[in-house]
Amino acid sequence: MTKKSTLNILLLLFSLVAAVVVFFAGEGLLRLLSSMPFILQCAIYLAFVMVILFAAIFLSEKISTGYYIPRGRISFSSTCAKAAPWFIAAAFAVGLITQLIYGVIVTTGTRDTPNFRGTLVVSDISGSMSWNDPQYISVDAMVEYIEAVPLGEYFGLIIYNHVSITLREYSILETDEERYELIEEVRQIHYNGGTNTYAALMDAFAQIRNIPEDDWPGLILLLSDGDAPMNWNSLAYASRGDRSNHRNAIPVSAIFFGDPNHSGADKMLRVAETTGGAFSLLELSAVDDGFEDLFSRARADFEHRRPHLLMEYFGPGSNSVLRIISQILLLAVWGIFIGVAVVVFLNNMRLKTAFLLPRVIVSLLAAVAFAFVVNITNPYLDFGFVARGIFALAICLLYLPTYSWGENIREGHNPAASIGGVVR
Repeated sequence: MTKKSTLNILLLLFSLVAAVVVFFAGEGLLRLLSSMPFILQCAIYLAFVMVILFAAIFLSEKISTGYYIPRGRISFSSTCAKAAPWFIAAAFAVGLITQLIYGVIVTTGTRDTPNFRGTLVVSDISGSMSWNDPQYISVDAMVEYIEAVPLGEYFGLIIYNHVSITLREYSILETDEERYELIEEVRQIHYNGGTNTYAALMDAFAQIRNIPEDDWPGLILLLSDGDAPMNWNSLAYASRGDRSNHRNAIPVSAIFFGDPNHSGADKMLRVAETTGGAFSLLELSAVDDGFEDLFSRARADFEHRRPHLLMEYFGPGSNSVLRIISQILLLAVWGIFIGVAVVVFLNNMRLKTAFLLPRVIVSLLAAVAFAFVVNITNPYLDFGFVARGIFALAICLLYLPTYSWGENIREGHNPAASIGGVVR
């Protein structure tokens, strides 16, 4: 068996395309799956990565064969058809297991869960809401939530378009009379004007920071249907306060109300990620009376949140060295699993040395880079999507120098090939 020193440029190109697809489509996938448990999000995400990678290998081989299947074995197409479903299912299982382990490691022994001091609802009443929410479902949702707020708990309400209007300052709800007076004001809401989400959020942070205690100061519940400019650095700073003390943070649980393909959905997801809140996506086509409890569900989603393997985490145990190490090792498992899957998928054990060992090293380096970006870089800038981009590139990029059985390749034979790191 002789080794050619040239890389398989075609597969390299396809793997680069695969990395781009995984990043952009993966971001959209995480957004669409936001209402699912994290364990299912990670499982579906890794299965999706496996589908894209196998498609890259298959297309490259069909366009210009690299003879990846050893001589005497079944055809490449038959191998793909039979093996792909098994490995996609295996990827799904690996995603489930790694996220489960991560959640258990981070949450075990951390009883320091939020004692809710209160919530401040920030609701969009801009003109676009008049056609996204013609039945004023968001108003009904606010009324329902106000009715459910316990007496003695902090509560505030800000409505906004191009300006923010405080209907109730963030303070303790002491009597039912206060409650019903506020409900009457809410029922008078009409949609109009532009959208300035950033100003409304800054107003909300300032109000919550004004309360005497800073121990679990409160949760912001944000509802919007639009895309508005955002200063991410200021948002993170206002939300996180002292990053070394997660009890001082003010998370924003963001609810996007509208078309999931709208850029505003990505913006709201990033608001939740940047502040450590939960994200909910409500599609226009699915809106009915069942969504009237959307603020209560957004609060519940935050209360029951778990650390996400692919995202930054701000809750109890966020600064734990054990959490960071476990995130690195479990993400490295994803890359190593992909390497093993490629070896077995191509039914070529000769790849074990040439491909698998470099793959282990690259996977560890990619996982370390991911953890560094989300945990070590500027604490008031959200780099979660950058980290996922780096990780997607690392786990999708395949360098495939070709091996052949000799100088003369008879047509109809399948010479052995192998996949490895960069050939010197």
